[in-house]
Amino acid sequence: MRQRLISAASGALWSGVVCAVLGAIGDFIVLSRIPAQGPFVFYFLAGWLGGFAYGTLSGAAAPPVGTAILTTGFLSLYPLNVSLLRGEPWTSGLSIASDVLLLSLFLMLIYSLRPWSYRSAPVGRRSAVVGVVALATSAGILFWGSSVQPAPDKRGDGPDILLIVLDCVRRDHVSFLGYSRKTGEPFERYLADSRIYERAYSTASWTVPSSLDILGVQRGQDPASGFPARLASLGYATLMLTNNPHLAGPPPQHFGFEEKQRSVPEWRYRIGGSIGANVLDRIRGGNDRGLADNLVTWIVGRKGPVYVHAHLMNAHTPFKFPPIDKKSRPGRRIEFPMPGQVMTETEADSIVARYDEGIRTAFAAAWRMIETMRSRHRPLLVLLTADHGELLGESRKWFHGIGLDEELLRIPLLAWGEGVTPGRVRGLASNAQLAETIMAAARGETAPRDLRTSSGIDQVEGGLPDDSAFRIRGSHKVVISKNAPIRLYLLDERGGVSDVTSAKPKLAKLLSAGLTISGASPPPQYLDEATIEALRSLGYIK
Repeated sequence: MRQRLISAASGALWSGVVCAVLGAIGDFIVLSRIPAQGPFVFYFLAGWLGGFAYGTLSGAAAPPVGTAILTTGFLSLYPLNVSLLRGEPWTSGLSIASDVLLLSLFLMLIYSLRPWSYRSAPVGRRSAVVGVVALATSAGILFWGSSVQPAPDKRGDGPDILLIVLDCVRRDHVSFLGYSRKTGEPFERYLADSRIYERAYSTASWTVPSSLDILGVQRGQDPASGFPARLASLGYATLMLTNNPHLAGPPPQHFGFEEKQRSVPEWRYRIGGSIGANVLDRIRGGNDRGLADNLVTWIVGRKGPVYVHAHLMNAHTPFKFPPIDKKSRPGRRIEFPMPGQVMTETEADSIVARYDEGIRTAFAAAWRMIETMRSRHRPLLVLLTADHGELLGESRKWFHGIGLDEELLRIPLLAWGEGVTPGRVRGLASNAQLAETIMAAARGETAPRDLRTSSGIDQVEGGLPDDSAFRIRGSHKVVISKNAPIRLYLLDERGGVSDVTSAKPKLAKLLSAGLTISGASPPPQYLDEATIEALRSLGYIK
């Protein structure tokens, strides 16, 4: 047995080295990422453990050439599933069959190259000791210590502020805004004391531009120039909780926050942007309940005011939750519907039912976060909104960020807690009002367009950077685009839309006066390469 363990540890050293080198090469080729310490260590650990398991079971040291071929096969599964089978669930029959077929080809290659591919690594006590030391060192680098600097506790006078942003949640799928399914049921206990805006709009139909507006960042400015950095100077500890790769990456994606957290173990931060990290994110990518757990831990022992920004992703693709009505439906379980994708009515209904359950669970996490904040027994202001809506098969269109449809722009928006006048508001509102509301609350003031008391604003503007822009005033919406003529729409209270461009050309011209299309966002340096594949897995990059 002793000799078997020495042999296994010797082979594991070489397996770890092979996997680390090939993993770094794979990250560079597939993700255009320069190899970093965290992923390199992760690949070494994976190779070492695999090699040790092989040696322990077989009694022979793992063969380096065979290990290299098999490692290449496993790394090849990533571009197969992400690029060639884009949008296909990794657990679907097609995906699993494709994986088995590809790995079978690599196993056949190993067999055809025998005995060269079967030749064991050099075995010896020295290499076994080196292997064990390398294992311990790698585990220490990856799992021990902390790379997250906690936001310092401060001594300000303002109320606690919790901003909850629900990703992809459209207004007409929220139960307390008229939807038939109980998507917002976990939140209903707060409604009587809330100020609810029934005609609220996002400034954009995808996360980055709308988040910049929510945080009070001017287009083209440094993303860290928003109000979170100013709150820190008022004595606030600031925290962002999110699993969205647009927001969860390294600086400058901190957006001026002192601390950010995902709902995955901290060691996963250290391998971010690698093939290994993206595979783990696909398999177990974190969820809103985990973010609520993080808040419970983070808040312990703090005495000063806090600003917590929770960006919740349960309603975002891929739609992995069970249907909200618990019904089983025939056909494919489509987790990632694509624009123009052909599907049956039952399959489309299944997507919507699972989307609705994502909304319900996001509201459940929001409820838990509010109760956690209330447990501090400090004045508390809660603001809840969405960054944008979602297309759910209208005109065979799915996803978001591909237009300025009402389904993409109309969102929930409400305020609850300190300084809030309860009621329902039928006037226009925008998630761009959040920044001035939060800064006013922190200073003990009232802003001109303060969501705690506002009865509505005159107009809402926004758009898609470098593509299109819109303005809503009264019951009309005008849209300008780089590639299309001006369009004017009449909006009714139930969300209906009528194109009245030809009937009211003068009004279209008047409403579009001064409306401009903003420049490309984000600026080129804003997104780092480490998040590109995570964004692709969510559908932002084709």
